[in-house]
Amino acid sequence: MVLTNLRKRLRGLWLLLAVFCATALPAQTKPNINLYTSGNLLPSRIQPGVAGECLTTDVLGNTAWGSCGSGSGSSGVFPQTFAAASHQWLNGYNATNGLFTHGAALSTDLADFSAAAPSTAGKIPIYDPTATNSAGGTGAYVPGDPLVQGLFADTSTSAENPVAIGGYDTAGTPALHRGTFINGTPGGSEYGFITRNIPSGTQPISGSVSVLNFPATQPISGTVAATQSGTWTVQPGNTANTTAWKVDGSATTQPVSGSVSVSNFPGTQPVSGTVTANAAQSGTWTVQPGNTANTTAWKVDGSAVTQPVSGTVTANAGTGTFAVQGAKSENAAAPSTTNVGTLPAVANAALPTKTEGNQVALSMDLAGNLRVYGHPPNVLGCYMVNGRTSTYTGLSAATPLFSYRWGSSTALAVIMRVRVMVATTGTSTTNSGQVERELIVARSFTASDTGGTAVTLTGNNQKMRTSQATSLVTDMRFGTTITAGTRTLDANPIASAVAWLAPNFTGMDIGGSGASATAAGWTSIGGNWVDLLNATNGQMYPLVFAQNEGFIVRVGKDAMPTGFTQQTYLETDWCEVSAY
Repeated sequence: MVLTNLRKRLRGLWLLLAVFCATALPAQTKPNINLYTSGNLLPSRIQPGVAGECLTTDVLGNTAWGSCGSGSGSSGVFPQTFAAASHQWLNGYNATNGLFTHGAALSTDLADFSAAAPSTAGKIPIYDPTATNSAGGTGAYVPGDPLVQGLFADTSTSAENPVAIGGYDTAGTPALHRGTFINGTPGGSEYGFITRNIPSGTQPISGSVSVLNFPATQPISGTVAATQSGTWTVQPGNTANTTAWKVDGSATTQPVSGSVSVSNFPGTQPVSGTVTANAAQSGTWTVQPGNTANTTAWKVDGSAVTQPVSGTVTANAGTGTFAVQGAKSENAAAPSTTNVGTLPAVANAALPTKTEGNQVALSMDLAGNLRVYGHPPNVLGCYMVNGRTSTYTGLSAATPLFSYRWGSSTALAVIMRVRVMVATTGTSTTNSGQVERELIVARSFTASDTGGTAVTLTGNNQKMRTSQATSLVTDMRFGTTITAGTRTLDANPIASAVAWLAPNFTGMDIGGSGASATAAGWTSIGGNWVDLLNATNGQMYPLVFAQNEGFIVRVGKDAMPTGFTQQTYLETDWCEVSAY
């Protein structure tokens, strides 16, 4: 009874509220939940009076509890659509009757899906950018069978993990390679996982094959043809050498190691080499046949009374004929008291090499000329240069006038002669002084001098014989403005030429043949070369230069006398050899 009265009061309250809203607010087609739910309602105020009732609204927007069934005058805010079948959803709201519709979801309800149905079971949606979607545009998911394939093409160098048969190689930049099947022999340039048919039978192998545990001694099969020439290793009856070697005919059977098939083997063989016997027979034995021509069988039964003897024989009062010969051969060892003689001379086209301390034979060239001192040496070539400086005046002491540098690492330069003359072309009426030209050796000559005028030595220039080799001189030059390269001069010159220059003198100064008075002063008409080095007569050792050595000809220890004008003439000749 109380519940019924409560329902009547609530219904009246709703009716008053509806009238107020109808006069104060315009009619609504759908309830405005914000207007009707403002404030807090007690739970008892919103609970239905009868089980199964629903909160309903009429066409005017009035809300009340009522039957949850459908009706023409009112509709449920949350109608019985919730009692629909599972896996259904609300399709939309009907403004006429105020009902929400429901139903199953269709693929066409999704804009990205195509309306096309699959042809067979088991297909899944696969995106096709050219298919028409449910919204009428392009690009839709259509039913299809999945295709699993690699993301990258053959030879790709991408670092991702592609799905593919094959793999990455390791040569250069790692790259993906497909699986390959070939019918023929691989060419050696294929990549990836390769399979091929292996033909039956024996396969060829190229390259070297390493075999392990291969026995050092192999049996011999087949036929071995032996002659009397060659070297034979002779050993006793067993490998331990515990039994003396049988040479008296008592050993009719000898052990043989391995399988040996011998045909046409002569009955008697010469034996050469060294045979080492055991304790039964001590010492070293030289075994050889009865004569060098091998025409007589080797005697081992005692019937040959006279035996050939090799080596050294010490003779006593006995009689007989002995062949005596020298015990030393050419360049074999140092001489000793056992020498009987040596070779008189050996003909060689090239100079033979000798070892210090050994007894050697004389050497002859193929024309029969005896090499006694090796002079003149076996040369690559011999050369001569003559030249002069430009005119100069007022030069300081030690000014270089000529430079010669040898830089070859394969040959030697043998300087046979250097000579000079000095001509005075302009005189001083009051001054006089010393004129000197020095020859000094340069060592550690690693960079050539510069300036002046270089001598041309290419081709056949300056050769003493056309067939000889072109000179190997690194640099040669005349000048009065020569600038030193990289070199170290000896502390003192090895030779010099000196003359005195008097006032009013012209003509040949160093090398002059004598002076005579003239109206203008003194003059020397003739001149001669003055040697600074002369090894051509065999009485003097030549200058021999190895790599980065040479010589300089320069003004002497005093500066040139003031007021005079001069020129220096120089001539040098040398040979180039492989050894000296």
